[in-house]
Amino acid sequence: MAEIQELYMVLEALGGLVSLSLGIIIGHLLTTLIIFIALVIADKIIAHEMEAKHILIMAFLCAFIVPIGISLISSILTSFIPAEFTGLFYAGMPLLFWIIFGEILLGGDYKEKIAVAFIAWAIYMVLLRFNISGIIMQFLPV
Repeated sequence: MAEIQELYMVLEALGGLVSLSLGIIIGHLLTTLIIFIALVIADKIIAHEMEAKHILIMAFLCAFIVPIGISLISSILTSFIPAEFTGLFYAGMPLLFWIIFGEILLGGDYKEKIAVAFIAWAIYMVLLRFNISGIIMQFLPV
């Protein structure tokens, strides 16, 4: 328990870039599970070559790293991005992360990897829009 509190304090010391509440963690895990199931189904239809283990790793990494990466990058680039392009930035950065992790972790042709990464990104954006973490946090005692 002390290790978890120390990790939480370290992450808070990073400037509050990552909030680790139980609802957010469970929300990210649920997002990972939903995206994993969708990608396994998409793999059966599109690629037929990807390993479920690599799909799960990609879904897990993106569910947790994409919000952190966007927070870090946006905190650095906020003053350089015109207000008209912030929506494009917040939609394009997750797609970039999904494509990068798809190329690194998935097998098959690059077109298949990009198609699977695009499907994962679309599902991620829908889940982000529905705010799964916020919904779960309503049902957890804090």
